Formats: sequence, C-alpha cells, structure tokens
Amino acid sequence: MIQTKMVKPILDLANNSSVQVLAKDTATFTMEGIAYSSACEALLHLSPRPSLVFQAKVPDGKVSIPQMLGMIEPPKDFCFRGKEIAGFHGGYVGDCFVWIPESEPVISLGDDKTMMSRIVFHLFNHHEFMSLTEGLSETRGRSSVAIHQTSLKSEIFRIVINSLFETSDNARGIRSEGGCKCTHAAEICKQDGSLISGAEASNLLATLKDFFSFANGIRLAPVCATGFDAAQNEVWSCWNSPISCDPPLETWFDRNHPVQLQSLFPDFVKTLSSEVWGRPLHEAIYWYVRSCNSHSGIDANIILIQAALELLAYTHIVNDKQLLTAKGFKDLWASDKIRLLLGSLGIPCSIPANCKSIYGLIQSNSSVKWTDLPHAFSDIRNSLVHPDVKNRDVYSQAYLDAWKAGLWMVEMVILRVCGYRDTYSNRLTTRYVGTVESVPWMQMTP
Repeated sequence: MIQTKMVKPILDLANNSSVQVLAKDTATFTMEGIAYSSACEALLHLSPRPSLVFQAKVPDGKVSIPQMLGMIEPPKDFCFRGKEIAGFHGGYVGDCFVWIPESEPVISLGDDKTMMSRIVFHLFNHHEFMSLTEGLSETRGRSSVAIHQTSLKSEIFRIVINSLFETSDNARGIRSEGGCKCTHAAEICKQDGSLISGAEASNLLATLKDFFSFANGIRLAPVCATGFDAAQNEVWSCWNSPISCDPPLETWFDRNHPVQLQSLFPDFVKTLSSEVWGRPLHEAIYWYVRSCNSHSGIDANIILIQAALELLAYTHIVNDKQLLTAKGFKDLWASDKIRLLLGSLGIPCSIPANCKSIYGLIQSNSSVKWTDLPHAFSDIRNSLVHPDVKNRDVYSQAYLDAWKAGLWMVEMVILRVCGYRDTYSNRLTTRYVGTVESVPWMQMTP
C-alpha cells in the first residue's frame, strides 16, 4: 500500500540554486604548523560540474599574496564537526579556502553505529515516473501539482519515493539543457519499525546506486542522505554530489510502469548481496551503464557490452550453476559462451526481427553466415578488436543494431538472474512510452 504522506526533501530546491549549503559549523585545520579553528560551510555545487566542497574562513580573515601564489604551506589535517575529512586544498574563494574531499560519500555526522528511525535522500536526473496517488499533491500560491509516489520493499527495508513540486520543470530542463537537477525525494524505514544502523544505511545506499543506475541507464546514486532519530533529530549525514549530468536514458524500465521497479527490487537486493553474484552484478551494471550512452561511441560500447556478457556468462555457467569448469568455459568461442548463457536462462538466441541491418548483411553478403544473435554480435565485436577480420568494413553497417541488441541481452540476463517475472520496455521494438511486454521467459509455453 502506497503511503499518502509526501516525503519532503532536505535540500532547499525552491530557487533551483546551483549551490546548496548543506551545513554551517566549525572546521579545524593546521597551517604552517599552527592549529586553527574557523567558521566553515559544506557546499554542494551542481554546476558547472557537481562537487562537494568545504569553504572555511582563512584564520586572519584575509588571503595574502604569498598564500595565493602557493608560497605558504596550504591547510592540512582538515576536520569538520570534529570528523577528519581526508582531502586536499583547492585554492581560495574570497576570504575562504576550499577543501575538497578525496572521495565521496563523506559521513559528516554519526558513524556505523549510529541508530536512526528514518533516512531521507534525494535523486537527481531520475526518470519522471507516473504513479498517481489519490489525494497527494502540493500547492504553492495558485499552482498545484500532483505528486507521484511509489515504494520499494525488500525483506528488511521499505523505500518510499515521490516526485516534487519541481519535478516536471526540472525534468524538462534536464532534457533540453542537461545538468543536474533534483527530481525526487525518498525515505528509508525498516519494515518492522526497528532502527537502522549507519553501517546498514551505507550498504543499502550502495545497493540503491546500482539499482537506480540499472533503471536509468546513467550512473545515479542517492544524494545527501540524512538520518533522523525517533525524536526527529538529525543524527547521521552522508554527503555526496550527483554523478551524472545526462538525462535518464532508454532502458528496460518504462516510466509509466513504476511497478516494474517494485517487482525487481526485492530479488535485486538478494542477488546483489549474494556471495556468487554480488561483485559480478555490480561490475556488469557498471559496464552496462557505460555502454548505454551513444555519445561515448557505439563501436566502443559494443566492446564493453561483450565484456559484461562474458562476465555474466562465467558467473552463471561456472560459479552459479556449474554447467562447465573454468577450463571448459575458457575453451569456448565467445559466441558459444553467450549462447549457453542465454539458452540456459530461457532468453531467445534468434536474431530479433527489428535488427534489419544484421539480416541485410546475411542476405546481401554470402560470406556472412551468422546463425543467431550471439554469433552475429561476437563477430561484429571481433571485427572491432582484431585488425585482420575479413569483413571489418562491411560489419560497420550493423553497429547500431548490434549495440541495441547487446544492451537488450545484458538487460535480459540481469533481470533473469534476479528472478524478475514482470513486464519490461523492449528497446528492440518501435514503441512509445507506456508500451511494455512480458519478459521472454514468461512468454514461453510450459
């Protein structure tokens, strides 16, 4: 049952500012061997490039010429809210110096043992999904917008995600101009109402990063999660900047069917946390997301897709189902590895009807003897990495279809190993938003 209470964002999104002040507190650091303490702001920059930085007042209130020229040792041993923030000096802005964390996220409040009743986080550049909830809307002045809400449930957690007053405008801005804009807010609670530890929260946020990335085709992580205790005091903060400035891309997920996210989530969590599939699934999603964007080069994407497919094939065939030994797997042609992977999962190996350029090469060139999709895809990939392939120039005519078909194979394999049994958006068919079909293994006659 979807709740009818809107999750409110922690960030101030009303003015769509390119800089968000996350917190104001005291920083300590050393300069020239002397310890200092001064006022500091934690800032989330959204443009021109997303970043998390700290700006602390220079001890004497004025930046000197020697400091600007790097003649004086820069600050080090930086701490904010009493927590050391590993990083480096990033120059000066006005009467402040900039401290840049060496990695994100930064746990700026609390630790692994901190206990929370709920956690709120933000999503930037997520698909603008449609899921009307009766009575859920927000009004500002004379404007009122419907709030779309859905929930993800695992055995332990429940995550409620909803759109915001700004979501539609921000989604249009992302599509037309690019950049990072907040599209959703979300809240994490435990199903049984018990408390969430900081360690549990960090693990779940990492899982959600892979989950949302797989759904959106871009690297997408929960941003700036904040944990609250039972008295609604802020007791835990996990700060990070958005990863991608691209709009969400076409994937297996159809934004008019958020139930697809609900259906996948519980088994996705189990699969990603399993000993056999955890790391391979994480890495395959990384390669998948890198391959989704055509701007990075379709030819290069085909190479990355095969890397993902072979990783998935080895994990399924050797480690999970033990259909072959590691040596037996190594001795197979790449096309046989993919064919065995698809066949054992109930995913058709035939060349999809919409891959017209692949069919065209088979019909027009007698030397092209592709028998199925794994054969065609691996041959096209080989033509990109091996300079002596006979039909290298000819195969370039089928790059676009091979790229789309490769992404489709990765999507189907990931959905299948996660036990998914619902509908999906088929990238290989001409369709509009809202057009979905059952996954192939649900279409097969028993």
